[in-house]
Amino acid sequence: MAVDTFFSSYDMPARRYYSSGESWATIIAGVGNSADGYFQVYTFAAPTTNTYQYLTRMIVGFNTSSLPDGMTMTSAEFSMVCMSKYDGLAWTPQVALTNGTPGDPPYTQDDYNDRGSTELASRKAYADFSSGTRATWTLNSSGISNINKTGWTHIYVRLGQDVDATPGTWGYTNSYVRFYNTNSAGTLDDPKLTITYTVVIDAVQDGTHIDISW
Repeated sequence: MAVDTFFSSYDMPARRYYSSGESWATIIAGVGNSADGYFQVYTFAAPTTNTYQYLTRMIVGFNTSSLPDGMTMTSAEFSMVCMSKYDGLAWTPQVALTNGTPGDPPYTQDDYNDRGSTELASRKAYADFSSGTRATWTLNSSGISNINKTGWTHIYVRLGQDVDATPGTWGYTNSYVRFYNTNSAGTLDDPKLTITYTVVIDAVQDGTHIDISW
């Protein structure tokens, strides 16, 4: 059994912004048009009832091409360190991980709408996040399958209300969970992907093929 740890090589908070506000369905389905100033999942309501000005999705990239040939992944964890959180909307937002099909980094605002619908782990509750603490998602079978053994692994981090396409009760305020990203000094607070796997090597001993697993 072996364990490899990858720190994010590139990440981006891709955002859709519409100054006068638009419906939840429209802001979810629309194209990205800017990059958020913070690495966060975030929404801000507009002054008009049931409309929204901002929605931010985070895209996190790991170069996992160094995983060895012949390996079989048995488990994987994704984690990020919370910087701060705020829930003015009183949505108690969950944070979900989904697949997506952006181009390889550098990511752009256009990758906002390349998110997928497959969830890669159980969601984290709003209460699971506290400033300076690393939150860990254990990837499910879809999350493990999403790991690219020969290139980039992309993970979308999104509000649960974004994935469900259903907002909470409208109010003219905002909610967010904010994280440290790859631009943090060193790697202590960077997004992290930890992969546990086995490798089976076909060897020959005294003319007999044997499998060696490690």
